[in-house]
Amino acid sequence: MALGDQPFHSHNTLPRLSGLQVLKFGRTTMANPEFVRRAFVAISSLGGPCVVVVSGMGAYSKRLGDVSDRALEGDLDSARALCSLIRKNHEDLIEALLPGGDAEALRHTLRQQVEKNALECEHIFSSFAVLRERIPRFLDVIVARGERLLAQIFARGMAHSHGVKCGVQYVDASDVLFVRVSNGQGFEVSDADRCAVAFEQRVFPFLNSRHCVVMPGSIATGSQGELVALGRGGADHSATLVADLIGADQVTLFKEADGLLTADPRFVPDARIIPELHYREAAELAFFGADVLHPRTIIPLLRRRIPLQIRSSFSPEVSGTSIFAEANSGDFPVKALTAIMGQALVTVQGNGMMGVPGIAGRTFASLAQAGISTSFISQASSESSICFVVPGEDALRVKVILEAAFRIERESGLIDDIVLRDSVAIVAVVGQGMCGHAGIAARTMQAIATASVNIVAIAQGSSELNISVAIDQNDAPAALRSLHREYRLHDMAARHEHREHQANVVVFGFGQIGRALCNQMLEQAEYLKRSLHLDLRIVALSDRLATVSRDSGLAGSEIGAAIKCKSSGGNLGGLFQSAPLSDLSQGLSQDQTSDSGSHSVGQSLVFGSLANVLGSRSAKGVFVDCTASESYPVLVDAIANGWHVVLANKKPLAVPQPEYDHLLALAAAKGVAIRYEATVGAGLPVLDTLAKLRAAGDEIFEIEGCLSGTLG
Repeated sequence: MALGDQPFHSHNTLPRLSGLQVLKFGRTTMANPEFVRRAFVAISSLGGPCVVVVSGMGAYSKRLGDVSDRALEGDLDSARALCSLIRKNHEDLIEALLPGGDAEALRHTLRQQVEKNALECEHIFSSFAVLRERIPRFLDVIVARGERLLAQIFARGMAHSHGVKCGVQYVDASDVLFVRVSNGQGFEVSDADRCAVAFEQRVFPFLNSRHCVVMPGSIATGSQGELVALGRGGADHSATLVADLIGADQVTLFKEADGLLTADPRFVPDARIIPELHYREAAELAFFGADVLHPRTIIPLLRRRIPLQIRSSFSPEVSGTSIFAEANSGDFPVKALTAIMGQALVTVQGNGMMGVPGIAGRTFASLAQAGISTSFISQASSESSICFVVPGEDALRVKVILEAAFRIERESGLIDDIVLRDSVAIVAVVGQGMCGHAGIAARTMQAIATASVNIVAIAQGSSELNISVAIDQNDAPAALRSLHREYRLHDMAARHEHREHQANVVVFGFGQIGRALCNQMLEQAEYLKRSLHLDLRIVALSDRLATVSRDSGLAGSEIGAAIKCKSSGGNLGGLFQSAPLSDLSQGLSQDQTSDSGSHSVGQSLVFGSLANVLGSRSAKGVFVDCTASESYPVLVDAIANGWHVVLANKKPLAVPQPEYDHLLALAAAKGVAIRYEATVGAGLPVLDTLAKLRAAGDEIFEIEGCLSGTLG
């Protein structure tokens, strides 16, 4: 049955309020007091009753596995360090959100809860060390402690926030969300009838009074009354379960990411935010490795067709991705690409399999009994082989299981072998518009072939919503970039919206040309934002003696001071090390400082090597070489780290042909551009002109003119 055809719940409809919304704030968005205050602003802007689902602070749950492993070995230092960090960060949050003498009693109560929870966590880790056994339910208790504690602090802080006009009420999720563990494998299904009664008694009275109800995410109560942690994507799942139960008009998941992307930006630098997706498209993306969304998150929304929005609280001006039933494909039959890395292809093959019933059934039954899931299946029409993909860490175990299951067939020659191929990636092409759109499969295969990538196996469902290919893992980035170009996904943009794109710029060489470029960027900054919606940020300057950088961009006053210093014979290192940042920023208006000041990380001015700047930055951009030196090795480093390169001089490319070819090949492999030009006579660009003549079919026999040194 297709996703969306089956109602999720059978419970009676609860009292229905208009305008209800559910907002969920993830761990990263709760990492510090400033982020929490941004959440308060987002909630206040609704102006109506809502339910807010809050995840625990930071990424502590991700460290639980490692810390518990160490505790099993008797090493409790890591556990104590983690508990100490949890204690400190929560106490700092309490002090920041509840200032003033009138909140002293409340601060004291919350600090006591923090201390109690930290001690309980230490005791649980100590039990692991004593028993030499890790009890999963104990880890659930630790997760629940963190979720509840943060939600309580959040609710109290929001109630004391001056900008919040509505009443705020904390409700524990384990009192209103009930689940049944259906198959012993940790998959939770909502116990809808119990949830409905609990919501009517504990939640709707507050919503009817136009309160904001705050709940911890990721936790619920099991059928035996036990505490259950909902696992990866649990807080998102909590939010959509709540939305269905209260009949919300919309669910918004506030995350670190601005929305779902057309591809992984680590592999495709020009990936774009997808403005809208159908439920089924989003489910496909989630299943095939989109970390932003878990597949089960969408299921509770289907019965009432509740829209889901994914946004970032760090970029409130970005509309994010909307997921709903009426989304259409528009000009993009393919909406997105995704890849699952670290997989292994398992092939069961043998001529004796042809016409023998039950081989596939026994294969997958054996895997199901071992709790191993497959994400990709393909079978030859001759029935002489069947292949499927499993996580790489399960591959050897799968081989052992199948060898045991087919021992008799292998001995009799019906099955020749069970072959493993590791380091495989599944690349999926996803889009509802693919259905009935002729040529999508052909274009997909051609684009992959254009990238010189060999396809190991292919799978496509009858719904035509997804075409998946198994390829060598090392080839996945090139395949993704080629497919992204083929389907013009770099052209995707939100409708009726002028988005401002940020581009980071590194200026290498701060002589006359470098200073002139920086001057032009400063003078044209407002024009670029107003007319082109482009925010150019100079994140690093480099001269012969120093490299200075800041992730959020150097302030205009700092760049101006650097230009003045260099013009008078100074150097960057001497300027920035001798003058405090506050001195350099004097005279800068509020408008000029607002952009850089809005970033919570990367505020420090960093002195270091250019290689560190290029290699450590997560958001890439444009590397501008303004030198007249033999800087070929620096260009290689920049391109290898995913930076586009612009050259102001021909000398860096005046290298032997093999090195030049290597540079162009590396740029193609990384999906970045190299922009260069040479001039003839009075500054006439000649290389671009010649290239366009050739592209138009003209054959060039002779060039006459007053040649510059470049052509000479």
